[in-house]
Amino acid sequence: MLFDIHPKETIDSLYGRDDDLSHLINHIENRRWIAILGTRMVGKTSLLKAGKSKIEQKKIPVLYINLWGVSSIKGLLGGIVYAINDSLNPVKKFKRYFNQINGIQVGPLGITIEKRKEPLSLTSEILSVLGNNIDELVIMLDEVQELQYVTAHLVKLLANIFATLPNITFCFTGSYFGLVKSLLEPRFDSPLYGRSPARISIRPFIRDVSSNFLIAGFSENNLRILEKDCDEVVDKFNGIPGWLTLYGNAVVISRLSHEDALKYVEKEAFKIQRSVIKHYLEGRNSKLHMTILRAVAAQSTWADLKGSVKAVTGKTINDATLKNIIDALTSSFLIEKTNSIYHTIDPVLRRFLLRGNLI
Repeated sequence: MLFDIHPKETIDSLYGRDDDLSHLINHIENRRWIAILGTRMVGKTSLLKAGKSKIEQKKIPVLYINLWGVSSIKGLLGGIVYAINDSLNPVKKFKRYFNQINGIQVGPLGITIEKRKEPLSLTSEILSVLGNNIDELVIMLDEVQELQYVTAHLVKLLANIFATLPNITFCFTGSYFGLVKSLLEPRFDSPLYGRSPARISIRPFIRDVSSNFLIAGFSENNLRILEKDCDEVVDKFNGIPGWLTLYGNAVVISRLSHEDALKYVEKEAFKIQRSVIKHYLEGRNSKLHMTILRAVAAQSTWADLKGSVKAVTGKTINDATLKNIIDALTSSFLIEKTNSIYHTIDPVLRRFLLRGNLI
């Protein structure tokens, strides 16, 4: 169902992403690592999970790990163990191999971590067992930028897998900073230099696709959406599939009126944007980044941004610092530049930033 607010799980439920899905499957079939990039609620996870469904139809095992809120190797290890138990039936297939790993026990419900052991080493050993005993394996790491604080460790682990276990293919989703940037733009001294994943950048729907998505979703439920209502929704949410879906769900499932559904979506979207901004600001100069973000929300040139910083802080920001902040915001898919104007990608984020008392 198009208006199901959960990430789409199947090819049939994925709307408007045929080319992206085709690219994803083609890369996986050719054992090319790939990164799916895009703003929140644009459909990265849905594309990944639909790809998972398609790959599993080909009898290729897939491990899907959601890393949102995970910031350590230990958390990654836990996600891998959960995915193995959920997808691979380790009791039947790999018991004798996993039992040889110090710190791992295989019981009736799958593998468990029994002894304290360095998580990175244990993760490497587990993946080695899988890579040496499965003809082909796909590992999907969703929101991999969450592991940015352990980037150096992960890069070494991934480089070793790339070099020694060619039957393991990784798919990543995330914002373009931290670990993702190290994967896609490795330095010449990085063990991943020359081994960058391919990339798919997920864009919001164009206007016609947004309108057709809404029409199709209502049609699934034997309903029609008025043309003026459809236009207003598209104008307000600018092709972000997550917001369009939430609106459709509010009208079709919760039976809200058009006006109440718009208010509901805006309220829920603001909650998510608040979380996104808080997450982005962690470890950064909050006042400076928020000043620039708000200026971008008002649609600004480079000179406008410098003027806004001067007006708020009383200080002149140098070009290098401003460029670094703009690059970070762009890489996080919060903003983009069209011609000479910087603006937010998501109109909901724009409205959120232009309010007072954000965080």
